[in-house]
Amino acid sequence: MRIVALSVVLASVSLSAGNSAPPAPLACEALSQTTLQGGQVLSSESIAAGAFVPPGATNPNAGAAYKTVPAFCRVTLRLTPSTDSDIRVEVWLPQAGWNRKLQVSGNGGLGGAIPYAAMAASVRAGYAAAGTDTGHVGGNADFVAGHPEKLVDFGHRAIHETTVTAKAITAAHYDARPARAYFNSCSTGGRQALIEAQLYPEDFDGIVAGDPSWDQMRLYAARVWLNTYVNRTPAAVIPPAKYSMIHEAVLAKCDAIDRVKDGVIEDPSKCAFDFAALTCSGEDRADCLTKDQVETASAMTRPIRDPKSGAVLHPGRYYPGSELGWGGVAGPAPSGESHEGMRKIVFTPDWEVGLFMVPGMGHCQGGPGTDVFDKVAALDRWVESGTRPQSIEASHLTNGVVDRTRPLCAYPTTARYIGTGSTDDAKNFRCQ
Repeated sequence: MRIVALSVVLASVSLSAGNSAPPAPLACEALSQTTLQGGQVLSSESIAAGAFVPPGATNPNAGAAYKTVPAFCRVTLRLTPSTDSDIRVEVWLPQAGWNRKLQVSGNGGLGGAIPYAAMAASVRAGYAAAGTDTGHVGGNADFVAGHPEKLVDFGHRAIHETTVTAKAITAAHYDARPARAYFNSCSTGGRQALIEAQLYPEDFDGIVAGDPSWDQMRLYAARVWLNTYVNRTPAAVIPPAKYSMIHEAVLAKCDAIDRVKDGVIEDPSKCAFDFAALTCSGEDRADCLTKDQVETASAMTRPIRDPKSGAVLHPGRYYPGSELGWGGVAGPAPSGESHEGMRKIVFTPDWEVGLFMVPGMGHCQGGPGTDVFDKVAALDRWVESGTRPQSIEASHLTNGVVDRTRPLCAYPTTARYIGTGSTDDAKNFRCQ
């Protein structure tokens, strides 16, 4: 009976849609006079088929990707849900063949730009389209300092306000509200999708949350930590030229698990690859990994855990088969987006790190290493001069008497003996 009832409902919807003619749309240019609460329509204009060129484009071929976009009404808006908000929005309304549905596109990275390409794809498919710059311009986090409301806009409010306004503009143009509204995006857009479902469940009838960067700030922290670990010593870094070798070895072991050898591991969670199998038998070569590189590869594919308790701090990892994409995290520096997010959202725009390893020191103090050094003095010099310290002289005491001094070196350098003089005297070491 449930199947029969479902069939009847679907048939009735199809029949109703087929027998009712769409209302005549209002003139596109008249939409510029629409009054909005908490915002304003900046412009509305008819765009001929294939004529759209992204604003500010300097590349003479920038419009080539939009040659197949049918004619639409382009509406630009500025939304101000708070006194410090400046959310730019565009709504594109097909001039013919509207499918009576709205599709809102999300953003990538740190936002800061309207997703024109995604909106164009929506219009090609017959949808009314909407997108936003998330309340700031530029794919960075410069907007955060001193502007908590802008961070709220980026976090969730911009997409919600865009959706509500797009529905109103669509209704004003076609004299009919969208019968369905969908959200479609990935990465940061995937995070936006999950937040929409959680905070504003009435906004959409369906949501595509692709590759969601959920818990985004912890994800940034995990990426920065992993990059720091990968670069713990020069010998631990895996040269990008070895990624293909590692990838092929993983495929050789796991590609055929699904009984189809096609260069794709269907279920990476079932691939138990031991990178120790690639350990060099002698000197480092292009077709093997050193012991340090084996540990690096293993770290890339396991959750980040507390070294003492073993508790998972972040589940994010690269599954087997992802080796060709390791460079984004395992390069010489953290990914730009992650570093930007940590510096300007989690901390402040002036946040910087000086990381110093204290070899041989116990927890905070003690041990055979040089554990006595003036941390605050080094910090104060850094703050006052603006120059990050490269070394800090430290001492080891026995019964209150200094019996060894060594330089503590800014990561990833370490103290190297110059070959002459006492090994208990800091002047005979260099940070390298």
